[in-house]
Amino acid sequence: MAATYDDKMKGEEWYLGSGCSNHMTAHRECLINFDASKKTSIKLADNRKLASEGSGNIVMRSNFGCKVIIEDVFYVPKMKCNLMSIGQLVEKGFSVSMEGESSKLFDARKNLVLKSALSKNRTYRCNISSDKRMCMSATISEDAEALWYLRYGHLNFRSLSELNSKDLVYGLPKLNVKKPICEICVKSNQSRLPFVSDAPKRASEAL
Repeated sequence: MAATYDDKMKGEEWYLGSGCSNHMTAHRECLINFDASKKTSIKLADNRKLASEGSGNIVMRSNFGCKVIIEDVFYVPKMKCNLMSIGQLVEKGFSVSMEGESSKLFDARKNLVLKSALSKNRTYRCNISSDKRMCMSATISEDAEALWYLRYGHLNFRSLSELNSKDLVYGLPKLNVKKPICEICVKSNQSRLPFVSDAPKRASEAL
């Protein structure tokens, strides 16, 4: 179905599939860190084959605005549909929940990344917004602790943990911090050494 879909889909429209072995797209402009040397052949259910012209990554904006990297996406120019492999996501630490007529994708921290409803043809179709201009070095690892710490104006982690435990903030994950991460706050909390008793006194007259 994915290879013979009548109308070519947009870059933001994807199918979540447990039957596909790899992520695939025909939209080269959505991929970053593209490697043209990773060429391979994609075998379809009817034994036809499509050529993959390389692979890259997609920086996806989640429902909560954070950035999620989908790695190793095949560029298949003749594909008429974008496919996201559930198996490949699970290998990368993601998890998928299918309940009722909706599916939910969670990252390794159990944060909800996206949600899609069951379509009329019993497939899970969703819209994925990608950031094509984002620098890979800035998104390859996202520090959730530092992000929420800055969002709340350098609020201490005890209070942040209390917000999470009492479910006072929607989307706030459980934060685990073992050491201070803010150099500015560490410096501002340092106490000044006391003045020594034998310090020279101020002058009592001019010169």
